[in-house]
Amino acid sequence: MHQRTWFWLPLILLQTVSRSVAGALPATAPHTAADSSSISLTGLSSDEAQIPKGFGANALFNRHRIDPVHTILVCMLAMRELALHDFNDDLTPGSHTWRYGPVMLWIQPGEGDRAVAVRYALWTLFLVLKDMLQRNVWQDSKSWGNLNKKNVAILDILPVRPQSRAVVSEGLAMTQEPGIDDDGTAAAAIQKPDGSSAFSFNSSQPRSMTINNATLTDDEIDALIDYLTKPVNHRDIIAVIYMLLVNSFPHNREPLTLAQVRIQGPVTDVVWSAWNLARPPPPEPMRMSRGDFISFLAKLPEHLYEQKKWFEMNIALSADGVAVAKGFFRTKP
Repeated sequence: MHQRTWFWLPLILLQTVSRSVAGALPATAPHTAADSSSISLTGLSSDEAQIPKGFGANALFNRHRIDPVHTILVCMLAMRELALHDFNDDLTPGSHTWRYGPVMLWIQPGEGDRAVAVRYALWTLFLVLKDMLQRNVWQDSKSWGNLNKKNVAILDILPVRPQSRAVVSEGLAMTQEPGIDDDGTAAAAIQKPDGSSAFSFNSSQPRSMTINNATLTDDEIDALIDYLTKPVNHRDIIAVIYMLLVNSFPHNREPLTLAQVRIQGPVTDVVWSAWNLARPPPPEPMRMSRGDFISFLAKLPEHLYEQKKWFEMNIALSADGVAVAKGFFRTKP
């Protein structure tokens, strides 16, 4: 008997039941070892995650531990690249691979397909990572994204083998240990807020921001983070970031006006984040695309792991010293 977990998007709440799911897996699924487990992840249409009702995923976890932080960061690396495509794009035919440190992510087309639709790859990745964040289980896995019961994407999350020669998109190695205990929770010793931190990231669309109809020539955007005093589990922050990113994907060419998410977090009862354009004095209206917002979201987890700071926070984004957007992360209780 395997364990089957139903995954409901509106509340990020899992209900676990015990039943066999062998019949739900594609015919090409590998033989499962005695220490493997299968789950079913169901996508629902909601205001929180814009995934259609007919889309879901099956995942096979092999129970070989993979590093949680590098798993989160390789998923973010892939999600940024995917989310900056047009909504109806297909990836180039064949498989696509990303690597961050000792963890590799591999996306392939569904059975019988030459290419995978970007949105199917992104939704499959989102559902699998969301489950891992919720259960705090970090294992290598093979997953199948399904639309109306047809397999449309295949996703592997694997440890990197020392002699692997795969062509990959690779993230930069972190310069510090991320401050996460073996169980995947933020180490107590790092919970010391002290002021602020800052980082810069490249705009996804350097010409997307204007002042008085004049294009900014600087394609770099600066982020300033003010840490508050209330600690937040890193999985709660990551869950909100991924939700914001997935919801921004269908509109990544549009200006950022308002973005907000309020969810039941993996650890905390309520986690929420809200963003809007900064309001500089007239006559300087600002324009920041949701694609730029995606680039910021993709960079934020790496910075927070390097800083070893997980608190409620306020964040201001600026370009050429001019404010472009602002937002916050909060929790209850």
